[in-house]
Formats: sequence, C-alpha cells, structure tokens
Amino acid sequence: MEHLEVIAKQTTELEKLRNQLTETSGTQTQEMEEQYKQALSDIEAKEALLEESKKEMAALKETLESIQQESQTAQLLAEKDKLLKEKEDELENIQHQWESERAELVKPALAQVTCQLEELKETNKVVMERLGEKENELAELRAQFNRKERKPKSGTTKDQEHQKRLNRLTTDLENDRMLMQRLDELNNQLETQKLKHEAILESHAKAMAEKDKKLEKLKQSHETAIGNLERNQTENLNKLQLKYDKDISLLNERLRLAEGQAKNTMDDEVSKILYEFEQYEHNHSLEVATLQQEHQEQISVMKQGQQSELQQLSDKNMVTPKLRKTGGPGSKFKWPAPEISVSVDLSPRDLKEIHIYTSSISANPKLKREEKEVIDSLESYNLKYKIIDVAKSELALQHMRKHNAKSRTLPQIFLGGSYKCVSYKE
Repeated sequence: MEHLEVIAKQTTELEKLRNQLTETSGTQTQEMEEQYKQALSDIEAKEALLEESKKEMAALKETLESIQQESQTAQLLAEKDKLLKEKEDELENIQHQWESERAELVKPALAQVTCQLEELKETNKVVMERLGEKENELAELRAQFNRKERKPKSGTTKDQEHQKRLNRLTTDLENDRMLMQRLDELNNQLETQKLKHEAILESHAKAMAEKDKKLEKLKQSHETAIGNLERNQTENLNKLQLKYDKDISLLNERLRLAEGQAKNTMDDEVSKILYEFEQYEHNHSLEVATLQQEHQEQISVMKQGQQSELQQLSDKNMVTPKLRKTGGPGSKFKWPAPEISVSVDLSPRDLKEIHIYTSSISANPKLKREEKEVIDSLESYNLKYKIIDVAKSELALQHMRKHNAKSRTLPQIFLGGSYKCVSYKE
C-alpha cells in the first residue's frame, strides 16, 4: 500500500508538471498569435497605402491623357497652318499665271502697234523719197519751162505736153503731201495708243505691287500670329510635361519608399516575431530541460528512498510485491540540458576575432539562409570565424543578451567579444 501511495503521489506530481508546461506553452502561443495579428494589420495598412499610391498614379494617367488631347489640338492647328500655306501657294500660282496671261494678252497688241508704227515709218520714208524725186523732177521741169519761155515760141505741141506733165506732177505732189499728212496723223494716233497702253500697263503694275505689299504684310502678320501661337503652345506643353515628369517622379519615389518601408517593416516584424518565437522556443526548451532535470533529481531521490525502505523491509524478512518496471516520463523524450560553460572564449584578447552567434534549435529557413550567406561572405574574404550556438551554452546566451539592449534577429556577428552589426548584411 505504501508503494502504491508513493506511485500515486509521483503520478500527481507528473500531472502537475505537465499542466504547468501546457499552460506555459499556451500563453506563449497566444502571445505569438497576437504579434502575428499585429504584423498582419501593419501589412494591411501598407497595402492601403499602396492602393492610395495606385489611385494617384491613375490621376496622373488622366493628366497625361489631357496633355495628349492638347497635343492633338496642337497637331490640328499645325494641319490648319499647313492648309493655309497651301492656299497661299495656290494664290501665288494664280497671281503668277494671271500676270503671265496678262503679259501674253498685252504683248500682241503692243507688238501690233509697234509693227504698224514701223510700217508707217517705212511707208513715210518711201513717200518722202518719192516726194523728193517728184520735187526734183518738178524743179527740173520748171527750169526747162523758164528757159523755153525765154526762147522764141517754136512748137506749141511740146509746150502743151510739158504743161500736162507739170500739172500731173503737181497733182501727184499734192497727193503725196496729203498722204504724208495722213501718215503723220496715223503716226500720232499710234503714238497716243502706245502711250495709253503703257499707262495702262504701268497702272496695272502699280496695282499688282500694292497687292503684293498687302499680301506680304498679311503673310507676315499670319506667320507672326502662328509663331506666337506655336510658341505659347510649346511653352504650355513643356510646362505640363515638366509638371507631369515631376509628379511622376514624386509618385514613383513615394511608391518606392512606401514599398520599401512596407517591405522593411514587414520583414522587421516577421524577423522580430520569428526571433521572439525562437527565443520563446529556446527559453521553453531551457525551462522544460530544467524542470525535467529537477524531476529526474526528485525521481532519483524517491528511488533512493524507496530502495532504502525496500532494504529495510528486506532486512525484516517481509514479503514485498514485485513491481513491474515502467519507462517513466524520461523514456518518452529527453531534453538536452544547457551547458554550464563553453569552450570558446566569449571575450577574446584579439579584438579582431569574429564570433557568429546562432541557434541550432531554430527551424527558420531564413535564419539558416542568412547564416550561410554570412559564412560564405567571410570565407570569400579568407576571414577566420567561430560559430557559437546559444542553444547549447547558457553563458553564450547571457553574453549575447548583455550586449544587445533590444531583441535582434539571429545570426549576430560579434567582433572581439562585442556586438558590431545591426543586421547580418553589414
């Protein structure tokens, strides 16, 4: 009966220890869940910030579309300017064609007048020559007639013939003089007509010169207006483009900062939660190991007491029931007890000696990856280092906590026994 009571007592104590372990693990798990929920809420806030940045990007896209519409207006203006220039070219072609046609129409009239004038001059010259000949002939006849009058009258018939010839020559001379007068009148008419044509041509030339001046002024005013409009449009487009580029740059910068901040915050929160989880796990392992060691010590004391009692009972020759051996709580799982000391000097004299603090009980792949990157980086520079496992050394764990005012993620790099890096990347 006494042995049954001892076994029942030990069973009760084991149940108490199990309940304590369960309560401790449940509290830690609840705290981890709350931290995880806090991290999720922070991530949701960052996602809301990203959504706001996306809305600002959409607003900028609308601004860009308005700028593109203004550029389409400028393109339409350029097309109208091009059409106006084509109309001006067409007007100039029509003007040149009209001038050429006018010259073609005036040129025959002038040529005809000039030709007639030349013919009249030639006719006048021929008539003058004939008139000179007639006058010479008349003068010669008159001289002969005078000589004959001085002579005695011999023949009446010859005198009559000479008189008829003289009368005929006189008539021809009068006709030639009348023809000369008529030629002079025609010459004067042609000269007057020529002067009129020249005056008309001169007036047309003056009118065309006036129209050319007005057209040139109109072109200059139009080109000035178009230039001012294009310059203002270019300035407005440049201002809008600069504003758009500036807004886009600011939004991209804000988006980059927001993404980086969200990523860094999320990474920091996750790393902090993982580190705290590892710390809880490590502390829990130490507490369980300590409780297990105390329990084993109590079991040993109880066994020693039982053996002494059994020995006393044996000495009294009392029959005792033979108990079946049980594996006991220690047969289910064994927790490694933390080492009291560590083989590595945590505060070496060499101030350049590198220690990498890590935990072997952590199953976090990120910690293992960062630990590998640190080791590869040190080996690439041929730097010697030592790895210290805080899960196996209580002194190393206390030394690491001593040099860290706040919780930081593993792995941590110590130089000459002092903490030097904020993160493993440094």
